[in-house]
Amino acid sequence: MEWVQLVLPQEGMLPALLCYRQSFGEDGCIHLQGMTQENFYEWLSCWQERMLGIECNQQWLYLALTCEDKVVGSAQVSREMDGYTHSVLLAPDGPPQLLEQIEQQLCDMGYLPVVSAEQ
Repeated sequence: MEWVQLVLPQEGMLPALLCYRQSFGEDGCIHLQGMTQENFYEWLSCWQERMLGIECNQQWLYLALTCEDKVVGSAQVSREMDGYTHSVLLAPDGPPQLLEQIEQQLCDMGYLPVVSAEQ
């Protein structure tokens, strides 16, 4: 299985994000709700404000990017009073092991508690 890197959305990612969103069919991807080709920069600006926590709790959207710049998953993380909550979505054609990779990277970033191998 190919390794992926979690990255924040940024300019230049529109084609990859549109492909990822379309892979979910008509309903699209809930993490990309409201994003269209026409309003991409407005959507991106809104996420930048969420990451700063300007009008609400801090939220981050990470995209699982392959070395070919294909988005194969996404993770939304929110800061709560007692820690962080997260949700992960994988592209329908993505391998199930991808969830482990994404959650390990979230753990490495300090969003998830470290789980010892003995548990």
